[in-house]
Amino acid sequence: MARKVRFENLTVEDVKSKLDKFDDPLLDFPLLKFVRFSIEYLKHLFATDNGCRGVKQEKGNVHALNASFNAGGWDLLKWPFPFIVVETIKKLIDRRHSHAAAHQLAISKVPGAEYALVKDHKYSFLKPESILTIAGVYINATDGTTNAVQDHFIFACVRVCQENKLDHTNIKIVREILSLMGIEKRYNYIGAITTIENSIVKWGEEPTRMTENSTEGEVQDYVKKPDNPFGDNKTDKNGTKLLTMVADTNFNKRYAWDLLRHLWEAEAGSYGIKILVQSRKGTALGVKTDRDDLYEGRINPIATFASEGVKIWGNKTLQEADTALNRINVRRLLLQARKLISAVSLRLLFEQNDDVVRNQFLALVNPILDNIRKERGLTDFRVQLDNSPELVDQNTLVGRIFIKPTRALEFICVEFNVMNTGASFDDI
Repeated sequence: MARKVRFENLTVEDVKSKLDKFDDPLLDFPLLKFVRFSIEYLKHLFATDNGCRGVKQEKGNVHALNASFNAGGWDLLKWPFPFIVVETIKKLIDRRHSHAAAHQLAISKVPGAEYALVKDHKYSFLKPESILTIAGVYINATDGTTNAVQDHFIFACVRVCQENKLDHTNIKIVREILSLMGIEKRYNYIGAITTIENSIVKWGEEPTRMTENSTEGEVQDYVKKPDNPFGDNKTDKNGTKLLTMVADTNFNKRYAWDLLRHLWEAEAGSYGIKILVQSRKGTALGVKTDRDDLYEGRINPIATFASEGVKIWGNKTLQEADTALNRINVRRLLLQARKLISAVSLRLLFEQNDDVVRNQFLALVNPILDNIRKERGLTDFRVQLDNSPELVDQNTLVGRIFIKPTRALEFICVEFNVMNTGASFDDI
């Protein structure tokens, strides 16, 4: 039977009186060890994203806890708020709903259970945030409920691998991390575990969800969250308009043009703009299709790769004409060259407009372009000067610079040929 104590009267002795080490939800978790019970200020405990469930609060759970806390206080038969100290910050391992309920009720102090990182385990090298992620899933996987579902294991495992530069295609590593998460205690049949393992090993080029949420239908909730930085007609402190758009299976072209319209309006209105595009596709190939459609509409999408992190996955400008100038690297090359040449040209203004000054101009400009060529920005160039008497009388020096910009590599095509055993590579 539960025994509740009002929060304002709660002491460490109260907690110790009803609990022992066998009540510890992390008793068999090898990366953390229990240190002590304590009474903690709620404001000093920080709820964290455990890598699979986000920090989204389930209102029903929070409301139920509100009623429970109001009715009698803290149930001494429940394990206190578990946390570890990371660089003087107390980070919660679980109890995000209890934390939210206590915050809403303005409860200042709550019972705490402090843990320390184990130093001699094979995976003790993991970042503290990754150990928090694993421990958070472990608690939900071993508490006798169905709180931890397959997606939680998948997203958390991939996240841990990304944070620590581990190979998520290595089945040995995947199985060891899943074991740390308590997957065998959550699922007692091999089929579910195999499905989870395969989903992690075959994880695509990028996660299909761009928010911190991981379950279907939460994209719309994410957009509506008060603290979501993206939302239609919202503006951040720097005056940048923040928009959220969802790519639709049948209207990718339309969304690409809507993106362009927003960009044009921002340019005309002289304000900045940031747009979050969420793909509805459920596979990496589907997300790639959405991304290719945006690129065709001259929008460079942002992709997240497991090994490389976040990348701007494109090289196009908004120019419609299919010339070298519709690529960012060429446009940036011209801007940089113009900046450098303008700077050295200033030295020659108001000098005598004769052959000497023209030779000086060539001596200043040619090394700049030659250096760009050495840095692989150009394949070749030529500088010409017009010294016609008419221009000399107009106090003007006219130069013409011809360049061959180095094009960016955007596609890699590899052809595999299977040869017979007796074939000679000398005949290829």
